[in-house]
Amino acid sequence: MSWTVYTSWQALDNEPPPETRRTASTWEAARRMALYDACLAGVRYVTVQGPDDVIHGEWDRYTNRWREYRRCDAVLGAVAGAAPNPSN
Repeated sequence: MSWTVYTSWQALDNEPPPETRRTASTWEAARRMALYDACLAGVRYVTVQGPDDVIHGEWDRYTNRWREYRRCDAVLGAVAGAAPNPSN
């Protein structure tokens, strides 16, 4: 199971904006990478995609806000085949 952090950078001249992709083994690690990237100069937006191919978090420079869309611990349980933790 891996989480993917996509970071899109501002384009130089008339070229399409470059995008980087990194993976992390946990939601916490992916979230930390995304928030770190959000602080770098030249970043347009950052998204975190879960092992279920759904976007779980994102940041963009226009709103300058981090958004999380779903309880990631529940999704991890569903992806792994276990029941989600109802106490979270």
